[in-house]
Amino acid sequence: MLSVVLKGIVAKTAETNDYIKRRSKEIALEAELRAAKARQDIVKMRKLDNEIRSIQDSCKRMSIWPLIEAGEFSAISNGKVNTHDLAIADGQWTDWVEAQLQKLPRGFQTAARYGLITRDTALFQGLAQSIQYGDFVVRAVLYDNLTQMKKQSQKAALATVNETFINYNRLAGRDRQYLESVGLLWFYNFKMRIMKEAVYMLRHNPIRSLMMTVAPIGSPISDNLGTLLLEDRLGFSVGPAMGWNSPSLNPWLNLTR
Repeated sequence: MLSVVLKGIVAKTAETNDYIKRRSKEIALEAELRAAKARQDIVKMRKLDNEIRSIQDSCKRMSIWPLIEAGEFSAISNGKVNTHDLAIADGQWTDWVEAQLQKLPRGFQTAARYGLITRDTALFQGLAQSIQYGDFVVRAVLYDNLTQMKKQSQKAALATVNETFINYNRLAGRDRQYLESVGLLWFYNFKMRIMKEAVYMLRHNPIRSLMMTVAPIGSPISDNLGTLLLEDRLGFSVGPAMGWNSPSLNPWLNLTR
């Protein structure tokens, strides 16, 4: 099973990259088509229209197309990955930090940027891209497993994929959204939305789920709102304390420990 998953990840990553390149070319051709329409260049319009249709048809033949069409990865569906859109903290704080970096002597700016992992560093862009790719690729692998091995219909498989993963493009309530944005609630969106997955796991794989409770890594079983409440750990993610301790999560700092 592990070998199947690993092969699937490699294949889906390659296919996703291929789709992005085709989609990027399609966007460029669409811009040329608009210019040709403005000039009333009929020959050019027909040629560009045929090229665009050819790209669209080739994309629809991809195994990841049902997921893209269902909006499972909106960043890819809109063209190319934009690391600024993937920033978790894309607000006044990061803008202020980058403004302060500009005031440093030129020789220290690069070291400071990589130390703080600002948005313009290759490290940040690589991490952001890997997170976005990783989420979509695993969705695609699960979709193939459900449709090919478990023989589920496309509709049922898409529903399962949608329920299994947390869709952060669905906004929380106004109050919780504000409390999370100012750092008074930490990851409650995640804690609440994995409760449904925890129930699913307990129902379909009870033994494996119970084994995960003693694992040293987090899981929907150990990190959901209900479990944290029962274990009296919910208070650790309330208030600004986690924000004060966040510098300890810097990967450079952890490498020196």
